Amino acid sequence: MVAGLSRQSSPATGEYGVYVYCNDRLIARRLKSYDVGFVKGLAGQPHPEISLVKVIVSLNGPAQLMPWNSSKSAIAPNHKVFLAIRSLLIELVKHYASLSRRLKGSWPESVFKYTTGKIVVAPVQAFPAVKSPRLPPLPKAKLRYADVVVQANAQVGKEKPWTVGLYESIVAVDLIFRQRLEQKNRICLILLDSTLEIAFKEFLVNESKEKYGEHKLLQLFNNRDDVQKEVSRFVDLGMDTWKKINHYYRLRSKLIHEKATAQITNSEVNDYREVVEFVLTELFGELRF
Repeated sequence: MVAGLSRQSSPATGEYGVYVYCNDRLIARRLKSYDVGFVKGLAGQPHPEISLVKVIVSLNGPAQLMPWNSSKSAIAPNHKVFLAIRSLLIELVKHYASLSRRLKGSWPESVFKYTTGKIVVAPVQAFPAVKSPRLPPLPKAKLRYADVVVQANAQVGKEKPWTVGLYESIVAVDLIFRQRLEQKNRICLILLDSTLEIAFKEFLVNESKEKYGEHKLLQLFNNRDDVQKEVSRFVDLGMDTWKKINHYYRLRSKLIHEKATAQITNSEVNDYREVVEFVLTELFGELRF
């Protein structure tokens, strides 16, 4: 068996998968069936992301031992020889399907540019007994945005636990924004403004070095303008930032209090997200997004 990634992607023509030769005769070409691991839970269903996977199986011996059908035109999946090699074959397909996915987006520089290489030979003593073949280690999968943000802010979150909910809210906005929801922008804007208001409270209570009793805090947060004026005593966010905050706060108020629903665009969500991220870094110093 020879397994790896090919130097070109052919999702349209399907030129990937498993190729089986019996006594130098091509019996199965671009096989992508359950029998060789192309199924959910193993290599996954055939998909452009794994269209670099190629595994070539070459079998030689007496004709009666070849795992082909009666017309020698296809594999006989229940043949004892095929069943003996199937576990190893599936492991190879799974491994290189995973590699193809992990390198997706960087195929030109990670795969296609290499014109030569060396095949690593791994002898197999008994096929049915093979469970975990020695395969090259896979590169680390690309981290999700949520993991990147959590890792980048892990130390700050440990030192200032009141910031965890704030940067995780940005992760939630990012997740919602990527969904195919009719009202996703409305949800994102409300969540962004709520995050900002909570950030103001956390800053005043934990960062300003002022003492705020429960009554004073409740009275203050009855009026958004009073809250923003109080925060301005400690941090200079700039007039342009406050103008945008006020603009999006008015939009949020329309969404919540008015009968007609305001239409929120993608660019408005992205703009307000940048504003909120900027404010969070200004208030808490070390947050990264």
